[in-house]
Amino acid sequence: MKFRLRVDLIFPIKADAVTVGLALKQQLSKVVNLVEEKSFIQLEECHHDEDPPMPCKIIERIEK
Repeated sequence: MKFRLRVDLIFPIKADAVTVGLALKQQLSKVVNLVEEKSFIQLEECHHDEDPPMPCKIIERIEK
């Protein structure tokens, strides 16, 4: 059995997103991939609240 944690958090301030991302990066080092899927953390710039909405831009993606 495996346990999967998916998180999608939206922050109004980039510094807050970076702080939470750093804590998650520390946990990523403990991840054990027993299947052929990759674990990842992805920081995005989200433009869905703009008019017209634009796609998200990936700032950083870390995979293990």
